[in-house]
Amino acid sequence: MSKVLFFETSLDGHRYEYLKNLHDYAVMKGIEAVFVLPKDDRIKDWTSGDNVKVDFLSETELHSVSKGNLLLASYRKSRLVSECAKKYRTTHVFLIFLMLYMPFLIWMLSSGVSVSGIVYRSFLWADSAKKSRIRRGLEWLRFGIMAKSKKVEKVLMLNDDKSASVFNSRFKTNKFMRLPDPYTPLEGKIVDLKGQLGIANSDNLFIQIGCLSDRKGTLEILDAIQMMSNEEKVHNYFYFAGKVAKEIRSEFYERVELLSNNGVHVFVKDEFLSFEFLNSLCASSDCIMVPYKNTSQSSGVIGYAAQYGKPIIGPSAGLLGYLISHYNLGYQIDSVCAERIYDAIYNFERINIPSDYVDDNKLSDFLMLCLNSAVDKKDA
Repeated sequence: MSKVLFFETSLDGHRYEYLKNLHDYAVMKGIEAVFVLPKDDRIKDWTSGDNVKVDFLSETELHSVSKGNLLLASYRKSRLVSECAKKYRTTHVFLIFLMLYMPFLIWMLSSGVSVSGIVYRSFLWADSAKKSRIRRGLEWLRFGIMAKSKKVEKVLMLNDDKSASVFNSRFKTNKFMRLPDPYTPLEGKIVDLKGQLGIANSDNLFIQIGCLSDRKGTLEILDAIQMMSNEEKVHNYFYFAGKVAKEIRSEFYERVELLSNNGVHVFVKDEFLSFEFLNSLCASSDCIMVPYKNTSQSSGVIGYAAQYGKPIIGPSAGLLGYLISHYNLGYQIDSVCAERIYDAIYNFERINIPSDYVDDNKLSDFLMLCLNSAVDKKDA
């Protein structure tokens, strides 16, 4: 029977959520697995079975893989993964962030140990004018090495069937597969936050959730709000929920204070969000804002929006733009700037969002594809 190593040096973003779901699935299905992770208070709530072990990286190990440039860090991480695979006698390695270990890991793993993992972003979606020929050539080389290596079982392209198709065709393989970008179904009691905040049903509640940062267009949203007329300020409310990134913290709160002093309804919850609160906020909102500057990858937020049929405001470019357009998820802007975001707010109307995106990105499909790439299908 296969034994799988899940290895990760960070639990930021969706990595914790993905690993928690994979852990629970492995326990339920009786899959032999070892999770090697950084220490985190949230892991105390994990309920393991006899078939699943959770171990922790030491501070020394975490420090060693964080030193140096990206190339050196990749080498050190790959070496540590290889050592863990030997220590726990695992036959397969599954990585939430596969590209951080490529191509070094392929050459370091012992004979008989294979690897699969997730690719969040394909260079094929990037603006080719901003990429040098050398850089694109190196990217093609990395994907080509994965395609040809016998140690690589599956490369799961997050919500990206187009890149998977291109790579399979180019390298004459079937290793590259679209992986559903899963949303954790929001459950539990839904609290009417608009009612609690004194917002009339006829008024609009715009929200941004998750990490609030420069690449998420958070400051541009605040600048767009600044452009509203007094009449617009009365009928539009804004809620920012999630940790504010350090690099924009001072500017963020300066803008929020200025807006509040000018009669704008702005709410901030600067902390990690519970699923219960996220559930109520998404259900109570009228629009979820994702004007992300990095358009080359999917976003889990659009899954939460689709679950409740809430339209989003997001970019028209890249993979994210393709997904918004393909699944009719809402409004698109051709540039992430205050003017375009303001235009979208000004012209906003509540629309019905179809369920196609939810149907194509079920958590159960995500788990089956990840685990079936990591163990023999007869074991799953």
